Amino acid sequence: MADVNQQAQDARNRIDAISVTPIFTIVVGTIFNLLLLLLWFWLLSYLKALNLFSILILLVSGVSLYYFGIYGLNTIDVGFRGVPLILGKRVRPWSWLVNEGTTWLLPPPLMGIEIIDLREQTSAIEEFEFLVRRKDDPEGQSANMLVSAGVQWMIFDPWRILSTGEAVVAEGFHLAIISSVRRVATTANPVEFLLMREKLGEEIIDGIGNQTARWGALTLNVNVPYITFANEDTRNAFERAATEAREREGEILERDFVIESINKISKENGVTPEIAAYIFLTEREKMKQERIIIDGPDSLIGAAATFRRNQGNTQN
Repeated sequence: MADVNQQAQDARNRIDAISVTPIFTIVVGTIFNLLLLLLWFWLLSYLKALNLFSILILLVSGVSLYYFGIYGLNTIDVGFRGVPLILGKRVRPWSWLVNEGTTWLLPPPLMGIEIIDLREQTSAIEEFEFLVRRKDDPEGQSANMLVSAGVQWMIFDPWRILSTGEAVVAEGFHLAIISSVRRVATTANPVEFLLMREKLGEEIIDGIGNQTARWGALTLNVNVPYITFANEDTRNAFERAATEAREREGEILERDFVIESINKISKENGVTPEIAAYIFLTEREKMKQERIIIDGPDSLIGAAATFRRNQGNTQN
């Protein structure tokens, strides 16, 4: 995960390094339009009187100022970048990008801009079914299982992602994750695969990393909310077995606690284990009785609460 975070930070730094700030483009646009305005004033200065040609120049200058000034403004939302187009063609990869904010470019068809989302994105992978069985043990345990996943990713190469298409990338993530899960499912039996839920995300990232890099996308994290059996009867049987295993584990812990307590009483008091066991059980029973006296409905606290309630009802 540390390597992925470092790759993401490197990608952000690289993109920031070639992103032109909006204020720079606004300054360039202002200078360009002032020079254009001076050009029209220069042409008008050669005209001695107001005539049709001078009126035409005034109209053209007004239209050109609107076209090159207002029409050249673009707004890029926070977290996005703009890939410039010159005569409909993208600029050379990794040459420059336009940063977020209000920016100015020559208006279409001279220049244009393609907006790209560089924020971290999340794509949900709908639940799908697959077969789990060891490839090296064809006769071993097998079961159809269900899994759902969510992938966090970001764009690290705007030119590649635009050439591929964001919709294609989203669908590609879906297919790549399914393919990776099915590959991992051939390395374990059903029970082993269930226990791999926490580790499965890392296995998927390793499996799809090179494929998504070709699209210009970096996989940051894959979360697997659940893995379960597709067959309901099998799922219920496994849950019952898991519950029984947890109960057995609790019984073992309780047994170890009792044995340890008896040994401690026997050693500290110099008595036989049988007497120590009697002492332990007696003390435990006293603790239960004290808990009932303190917290139960017949305790002093409970009696006081009942008295207050009855007194309140009498006053009402």
